[in-house]
Amino acid sequence: MSERDAYIIRENPSARMDAAELRTSIQNILQNEGSKPAYATCVSDTSASYLPTIEISSSNKDDKVIKAKKIVAMKEERQSQSELELEGGVRGLVDRADANNDNRLSRDEIANRLGTKLSSNEARALKDIYQNFSTMDWDRNGRVSRGDIEGRVRGERRAGEQQEHLSQFEQAVDRNRKLIDRNHDGRISMTEVRVAANNNKLSQSDQQALRWGGRNA
Repeated sequence: MSERDAYIIRENPSARMDAAELRTSIQNILQNEGSKPAYATCVSDTSASYLPTIEISSSNKDDKVIKAKKIVAMKEERQSQSELELEGGVRGLVDRADANNDNRLSRDEIANRLGTKLSSNEARALKDIYQNFSTMDWDRNGRVSRGDIEGRVRGERRAGEQQEHLSQFEQAVDRNRKLIDRNHDGRISMTEVRVAANNNKLSQSDQQALRWGGRNA
């Protein structure tokens, strides 16, 4: 459920609430978490950026338990996600900046979008696209598509995973150097790494890291 649509407790339910009623209702929910109101009404207020998310659970349709997640927790959760996981992902990112609706972005469209008020995550994502535009515009038509952007995201993810695996491999070698260096010459060969990967004296995580190194290093 978005922060603009929430189930709010009311003594006299109606279609909408004003801002003051919304704030009061939210405070009541937060203060009385776990209470079981007989009913709730769904309201929508497009300006209510202060609304927390509301989770609804029910053992039967007449007895709902309303639990509000505090605004701070919600903001922390949203900030922990990248922009490409928020508000429609890459499609949303392109749609919001695509002034001529051709499903592609030009440098000018990105620059114009960056000139507006954006979330820090969206601004960071658009700046990354702008700075790497030439690389992403592989067909040199002056525009990048969703596929171009998604390809960069996948590439960055793979690079990050490779770097993490490499780091784990190097740490496993450092921790187990004496066991790996079978001929005690002070050097580690890939043959020694592959043999050590099956040594039960090593932890499973170190064995897995060495197997990765044996395949990729």
